[in-house]
Amino acid sequence: DDQQDWAKWVIQEYNQRRYADAVAAVDLTYGGIGARTSRGRGNAPLSHKLQIAGMMLLNKMSFGVIPQPALIQILMGDANISYATARQMHFYNERYICVGATSIAVGLAYFWWGRK
Repeated sequence: DDQQDWAKWVIQEYNQRRYADAVAAVDLTYGGIGARTSRGRGNAPLSHKLQIAGMMLLNKMSFGVIPQPALIQILMGDANISYATARQMHFYNERYICVGATSIAVGLAYFWWGRK
C-alpha cells in the first residue's frame, strides 16, 4: 500500500510539473506551424510567417541582442527552453516586438518621406 501511494505521488508530481509544457506544445503545434487551417496545404498562416521572418531579421540586425524566434530555437535545439516559455515568447513577446518594430519603421518612413 505504501508503494502504491508513492507511485501515485510520483505520477501526480510529474503530471503537475509537465502539464504546462504539454499544453504549450499543443498550442505551438496547432496554433503555429501545424494550425488546422494550414495542415495539408503545406503552408502556415501569413501572420505566423511574417512574425518568424521579422524576428529572424531583427535577430540578425541586432547581432543577436534580440533572440531568434522561440520555435526556431526549439527546432534547432539551440536553447534549453521549456515549451511553456516558448509559448509565452511566441504568442506574446515576439508579437509585441514585431508590432513595435513595424510601427517604428512606418513612423520613420513617414517622417523621412511623408513630410515633403
